[in-house]
Amino acid sequence: MNDRAQVLLMEQHPSPPSPAGRILALDLGERYIGVAISDPTRTLARPLTALRRRSRRQDFAAIARLVAEQGAVLVLSLIHI
Repeated sequence: MNDRAQVLLMEQHPSPPSPAGRILALDLGERYIGVAISDPTRTLARPLTALRRRSRRQDFAAIARLVAEQGAVLVLSLIHI
């Protein structure tokens, strides 16, 4: 399955975030992906890191590693302009 197919699958079958635990939030830029993490109560967030953009495959792998390492859920909002 290619990257686009995985994204389409996620758009078609979104699963709601769990009611508790940390949230990993992304700020998608052209050269970097800013990453922030919430506290366990989801009250506050702080910067975690900035990932240098590579390929989609490498970017997705780096984000997946952070989600697993932090024990977080990933919330994406795709804005269509």
